[in-house]
Amino acid sequence: MSKRWTIMVSVILIGTLMVLSPAVAVTSGTGSIEGKVMNRQTGKPLPLANVILKGNTLGTAADEDGYYIIPEVPVGRYRVIVSMIGYKAVIKTIEVAGDEVSVFDFELYPTVIPMGEIIITATKTEHFLGDIPVSANVITREEMELANIETASQAVKYLPGVYAQGGFGWVKEAAKLQGLDPQYTLLLLDGQKLRGAPKYSADLSQYPAEMIERVEVVKGPASSLYGSDAISGVINIVTRTAPEKPTGSASASLGTFNTKIYKLSQGATLAKFGYFLSYTHRESDGLVESLDKFNDDSYQASVGYEFSPDLKLVLKPSYLEREQTDPMVPEQQRYSLNGLGEWQINEISKLKMRASWFKHHRIMLRGGVEEKDIDHKLYEAELNYNILVRKNFLTLGYYYCKEYHTHFKFDPDQESGTKSQLTNSFFIQDEIEFLPFSLVMGTRIDHHDKWGTIVNPSAGLLYRLPKNLRLRGSVGRAFKEPPMCHLYTVDLFQANRWIRANPDLEPEKSWGYQIGAEYEMGKDFNTKVSGFRNDIRDMIEQYDTGKDSLGPDFTPYPIYSYKNITEVYTQGIEFMLQRQFSDWLSGRLGYTWLESKDKETDEELLYNPEHKLNLEFVIKIDRYNLRINLRGEYIGKRWGYYIEPGLCPAMAGEPEPEELESYSLVHIKVNKNITPYAQVFLSVNNIFDEKYYEWALREMPGREFSGGVRLRL
Repeated sequence: MSKRWTIMVSVILIGTLMVLSPAVAVTSGTGSIEGKVMNRQTGKPLPLANVILKGNTLGTAADEDGYYIIPEVPVGRYRVIVSMIGYKAVIKTIEVAGDEVSVFDFELYPTVIPMGEIIITATKTEHFLGDIPVSANVITREEMELANIETASQAVKYLPGVYAQGGFGWVKEAAKLQGLDPQYTLLLLDGQKLRGAPKYSADLSQYPAEMIERVEVVKGPASSLYGSDAISGVINIVTRTAPEKPTGSASASLGTFNTKIYKLSQGATLAKFGYFLSYTHRESDGLVESLDKFNDDSYQASVGYEFSPDLKLVLKPSYLEREQTDPMVPEQQRYSLNGLGEWQINEISKLKMRASWFKHHRIMLRGGVEEKDIDHKLYEAELNYNILVRKNFLTLGYYYCKEYHTHFKFDPDQESGTKSQLTNSFFIQDEIEFLPFSLVMGTRIDHHDKWGTIVNPSAGLLYRLPKNLRLRGSVGRAFKEPPMCHLYTVDLFQANRWIRANPDLEPEKSWGYQIGAEYEMGKDFNTKVSGFRNDIRDMIEQYDTGKDSLGPDFTPYPIYSYKNITEVYTQGIEFMLQRQFSDWLSGRLGYTWLESKDKETDEELLYNPEHKLNLEFVIKIDRYNLRINLRGEYIGKRWGYYIEPGLCPAMAGEPEPEELESYSLVHIKVNKNITPYAQVFLSVNNIFDEKYYEWALREMPGREFSGGVRLRL
């Protein structure tokens, strides 16, 4: 499918639906509605408040004075919904008479919006999840607790378009979006970039659920806002902040493979000062103790001070440490400090500030024998200024990033030491509300001291039809800088080969397209369907240089390096259905069809199932204080490798890819409150002990058990 064909189909489909949608008759039997929307506490106007006639395409947004007008409304009775992020929505029933102006003022009361209903990653501004023009999902802390989810990776793995499985060694859990490997997804911690190894795919298993408030997942190219790495999308882990009331928890659990998990957390707000502290310890022998055994310690804190209702500052330090038996990377540490400030200048403008430091330290075995320290550091600073100009909500931003990478040399002719790179970026985004449409356009200019200037535009359109039907379409350009380890780390021995860096690599580039629809039937039924296409060129792959060098056993082994040699595409369809059957039963169904190929060879990309299906039921039995989460997943056939159990994949040579068999898994998780302050939980993964292979290149574990106790202090 060509880019031109994709764009034409998208435009034709949206245009056809717009033409076929009911038009508003302009007759003498119409009137108009107007009035003001104000803050009930302060009496100040609320610019950009949405005023919508339920079940109709008519509506508008308040201007900078809080004034709104909806002209040419057919005579009749309507339910008017007035809403704005951070305020409780108001619903009124009104009558519209012919040739008359009906005046209705609204007062909205500030409130805490449930986090599962808003997302900030998609546009860098707060929005209800249903009001953004791109494909996105939010997984809340409450959902993670109900399903006994332990890590950020487990939180996202059941979403359509996401393929997250366990691994080994450097990266034990990672997530693929829309058929592209994890390094093409930008990972953020409260907006701060995370780095990992070997291809910048940070290990999501090191971010425990106890420290997470919610996880935001945005699919599709996002470089127009976030720069490098956001080719297939963004996963933003939003950590917890100070609670309104003092709270604390402690839990302990045991599981298969001698797995032990201990958690502690405590937080409170004292006048203008608030804090939240979290500690998690995880240890396990893993599937193969000599390769997989690990100990994780995660520390996270959030310390905030409210200078005034309009000025806030939060500091979020974290430290994550892992010791493991993996022969290549026995030890890793991640340090981060993220400072976030927010100043509400007035009713129509806001300034957000962020400055952060991140360090990934790992010990590697040089040539599989000698220990060497590798450091990767990032210094970031970012400014976002939001302002309402008539009907345009503008975001202006500046981003600074200085990145350092310590490497070691392959032979005396190559340099060793620390390399650095600098990026300065400017971006602008315009959000325009002309109901029933919402249009978002943005452009980012990244100036890199090595590759020069890269421009990435994007555009998205949301169209609200009657009967709670929404259409979405978006297009964007994205890019990914070559990992610094591919540029400078030049002394690795893996898979019976030497791997040499290439400092002349160029950025990988892509165009991505999405089109979809969402339908709601009250609060009990929601369904989404979307199609996507990603075209990536200059993809970096390893190649045989034709040279060799002596390995650790003094045997000659080939020398491989990296080149920009491949063009690939991924395309597919995502579908999700959610239904609240009753007060005690709800369900969710997710399905993904995926096609991903190398354009030059026409071969399938590895570990991309053509079909992926997830089914979940949540059962609440209040009489017994019991919650049951039942999940099933089907993973279709895909190309990959079969490796004998116990064999280290990094040393497995270079086997030929094979078509891996499909498999189905069923999991159950049960929570029971035994007192208002104590809960017991039990999880059984892979109930039927299915044997299967995944991208860890080995047979995955069978049935797994875990259980424990959680105390609320």
